[in-house]
Amino acid sequence: MISYFDLHLHTDHGSGDSVLRPRDMVYDATLLGLRGIALTEHEGWGVFGKDFQTFSWNQQLLLMQSLEVDTEYGHVLAFGIEEYEPAYRDLRALRKAADRVGGYLVVSHPFRGLFDGINSKNLLFAEFTRYPKTVDEAAQHQIFSLVDDLEVLNGANSEQENHFALEVAHCLGWSGTGGSDAHNRQNIARATTGINGDIRSKSDFLDAMHARTYAPIEGFKHGTPQIIGGGGITLDSPN
Repeated sequence: MISYFDLHLHTDHGSGDSVLRPRDMVYDATLLGLRGIALTEHEGWGVFGKDFQTFSWNQQLLLMQSLEVDTEYGHVLAFGIEEYEPAYRDLRALRKAADRVGGYLVVSHPFRGLFDGINSKNLLFAEFTRYPKTVDEAAQHQIFSLVDDLEVLNGANSEQENHFALEVAHCLGWSGTGGSDAHNRQNIARATTGINGDIRSKSDFLDAMHARTYAPIEGFKHGTPQIIGGGGITLDSPN
């Protein structure tokens, strides 16, 4: 069986730019049939505090405290790390922290803004004149030596940005992940990741990610899930 996850989502309890309330998020995600959500908050979990565990235990789907860290190379989704530290802005420090807990790091929206012209801003490539001209050139960026995968299906990206990320993933021999990047109710599950197996816990999730038994999924929200770019799973009906 396949467990469907939204691996990139922000609530108003941990991201100042989000208007998504946690209870609304859980209600909508459960109704859609997601198995779980990674709450990749920008600012950690100070607002939720210890109440997160109580809140998550009372839900039908798996909720995972995660982070989206603004590093010197760009934004990185950190799964398995539940406490934010300012030191994580150094990607090498974030990598070490992830390794200590068996975590998993994924570059988020790596090529956002890359194709918007001279006034664009891309986080991986600071200077417009140094933007990569080819997939192979982009895949040489240092960030990819410090993470486990990259997001190839982001619900807030353009089709061109996502497609380029998918090509870079293939160049690196990775399948890529999918996440909505939702900051409101309307965009939940706009992009998802399908994971092989019945994922019921954080350890189940991290084991599956390290085994790379997952693939980015388009169309889940509308009942027509489709693997993007291949991957090591075979689709079945949403659970």
